[in-house]
Amino acid sequence: MKRSFKLGAMAVACAAGVMVSAGAANFTSSADRLHEVGLFQGTGMTASGAPQYDLDRAPTRAEAAVMLVRLLGKEADAKALTYTAPFTDLEGWEAPYVQYLYDNRLTTGATATTFEPKAKCSAQMYTTFLLRSLGYSDAQNGDFAYTGALDFAADHVGLIDESFCDTNNFLRDNVAAMSLEALATPVKATDITLLDKLIADGAIDQSKAAPLSQFIDLAESYNKTVSTPITRAEQDVTARMTMKASGMEITTDSVMNTKAYVDPDKLKDAQMEITGTTTTKVTGSEPVVSNIKACYTGGVYYMDMGDGVKVKMTLDLDELTAQLHSFGVSDAGVLPLCYIKNIKQSGSDLTVTYDGSALNSTINKILTSYAGSLPEGSANTKVEFKDTAITMTVRNGQLAEGAVKGTVKITAEGETVSASMDIKSVVKATGSAVKISIPSDLSSYIDMVEYLEQIHPEGE
Repeated sequence: MKRSFKLGAMAVACAAGVMVSAGAANFTSSADRLHEVGLFQGTGMTASGAPQYDLDRAPTRAEAAVMLVRLLGKEADAKALTYTAPFTDLEGWEAPYVQYLYDNRLTTGATATTFEPKAKCSAQMYTTFLLRSLGYSDAQNGDFAYTGALDFAADHVGLIDESFCDTNNFLRDNVAAMSLEALATPVKATDITLLDKLIADGAIDQSKAAPLSQFIDLAESYNKTVSTPITRAEQDVTARMTMKASGMEITTDSVMNTKAYVDPDKLKDAQMEITGTTTTKVTGSEPVVSNIKACYTGGVYYMDMGDGVKVKMTLDLDELTAQLHSFGVSDAGVLPLCYIKNIKQSGSDLTVTYDGSALNSTINKILTSYAGSLPEGSANTKVEFKDTAITMTVRNGQLAEGAVKGTVKITAEGETVSASMDIKSVVKATGSAVKISIPSDLSSYIDMVEYLEQIHPEGE
């Protein structure tokens, strides 16, 4: 199963010998959206009257059976049935749902006389249920085999990816995220989403579903825009990076203008021009202002560091992309619904706020998944991403603004370093209006390794 979510790249870049915090349930917003249309009713209520979802535990086979019947739009039909199935281990509340599945040959139980309602439901099992709700069959000569359900759902239907379908520790949290994604997925051989089908069949009240329908429509519009790359753009970027450790604080403020030509199909032709200033302040010291002047062309990154120091380093974008793909990170630009906290439309502006809790968890989980290949001693180093906040705005059919905030906490050998970032970017121009200037003296730049050897000779 592929990981198509782009945040994987962020996590891979940080996987340099660390152990990370696991985090708790993170797709609560998905559960809330399902609850609003009656598909995810929860396990009880809090004292304040809010639903409890128990997202941190594994789903049971009985709970999965209920969800399948609801996603098929047959809950009312199921509740009208008299239980005659051969399974003798049901508690009672799940009996109508199991009966419906048994009558329609959607389950044969665990054995001839048991359903094992309290047994855990796996990612493979629940994915199979979702595919069935979308009209796909795993019967003999059907669309897919049960053993290949995960790959079929990811590669052929576009229903799931590894970032929200955890095959190693499958939880009700994943059930919520995957079910929300299923509602926005077209039913087999149609252009009608599962949500629209359930509304048309009368299984979901149209007025209750209106907010969710609008959410899905706006998300589709956003994803369509960001999935189309802007190959040539100019941006103004402001960034503040703050690092705290051992009573010391270092703050760096950067104001930059970037011009770039990057065509995913022609990475060897990529060019960039970066100019601006960086102000660095260390506790107890006066601010230091540095000019930023850099460019990228021909697979090499060039930096004019001032005072006559000009260095270069090879940066092969094709190779970098290949390495990311080897980690399971693809070029997909589609943002799964479970990562969207809210979407607001104002005129031609469409602003998407990512779900910070889900982002934090996903980055941490991806890092965890690579822990087995980390260097010896890495277990003593812990990394935790938190307070992640990403907001993106598209305007008139293209990405216009973006903002990223977040904090990473690193603990190693008893020392803790906290680093926070606050980055904002505004697209100033696109297309032929963007003119990239490359210095004419690139041959005078020396290799970064050579420069470092000059200022730090061997033995010093």
